This record gives sequence, C-alpha cells and structure tokens, in this order.
Amino acid sequence: AGDHRRFFAADDRFHETLISIAGQPTVWKTIEDAKAHIDRVRHLSLEDPDWLRRIFTEHIAITDAIASHDAVEAVAAMQAHLHTVFAAIDNIAQAHPHFLKKDRRTEALAF
Repeated sequence: AGDHRRFFAADDRFHETLISIAGQPTVWKTIEDAKAHIDRVRHLSLEDPDWLRRIFTEHIAITDAIASHDAVEAVAAMQAHLHTVFAAIDNIAQAHPHFLKKDRRTEALAF
C-alpha cells in the first residue's frame, strides 16, 4: 500500500525469519550491526516507484520455493533478489555519486 515504514519492518522480519529457518538465528545480530549501509540503499531505492512491488514479488518467490522444499528454486530466487539489490546499488551510485566514497585500498564504493 506504499507504507514504506511498515514495508521495511516486514522486510526485516522476513530476512530474520529466513536466517532463523536456516538454523542461524545469531547471524541476524551481525547483519543488524552492518545494516545501516543496506538501509540507506533501501531508502534511496524508493526513488524507483516499482521497487517495493519488485522486492515483494521476489520475497514471494523465495517463500514459495522454501515452502515447496525446492532448494534449487530457492537458490535461484535468492540470487535474483540479490541481483536486484546490487543493481539498485549501481543505480544509486550513478544517480547520487556524492553519497558514495571510494575505498582507496580496494577501489570499492561504500556509502
């Protein structure tokens, strides 16, 4: 419904649940510690009006694959989801280069 705050809260619960299902519930704490950069990308991604719909659709594909115990499809759905996130980072880097800094040691971009 376009409620970004509720979407982000549900998105966090979704990922935390996946980590728990994978038997790694303590990993969520590590992710939370590093999530500030990811959250910036999530908020900046809202400039794309189809972003929430696309992410929601990808979450459904991941959930359906897990529910049907289809590991191959779950991996494919997760890879597609990560591709979307990485593409968003690339788009944001192009649209807002002033939000990024380059690590001189690795030449990688960081928020």
